[in-house]
Amino acid sequence: MSGKFELDPERLPQAIADLKEARDQIIELQEMARDLAGEVANAGSDGVSSNAGVQLASVAGGPDPGSLATANAAYLEAVEAAIESFEAMLAEYHNVEDANQLGLGNIDAAQFTASETPSERRQREYYENSPHLPPGAAG
Repeated sequence: MSGKFELDPERLPQAIADLKEARDQIIELQEMARDLAGEVANAGSDGVSSNAGVQLASVAGGPDPGSLATANAAYLEAVEAAIESFEAMLAEYHNVEDANQLGLGNIDAAQFTASETPSERRQREYYENSPHLPPGAAG
């Protein structure tokens, strides 16, 4: 599987809202794991209970790859990346829609470079379209 997908642009706002809700729930789980790790580490007065508390605290809030805190951090990172990606897709969709409504849909954006100023573009076009200059004379 390539890891790429497409969504219906009309459904993107709802998908973004759902992901933001999931993000909020993951943040709540992180807080619960942190609280659990702090509470169980002090549980019990005998050795077995103390050891169980330490082990549970490690599983809940430890830095190990299998801990709840580490898993939640990875989930949160993935969900935030998806939100950013979906928001970028939605913005691109709106930009294309705006361009189409303005009649700009047939303009090839590849002909412009991001660093080119209007005066640089005019100069480039002059040299490209000037029949009396030999090729490569623009310099």
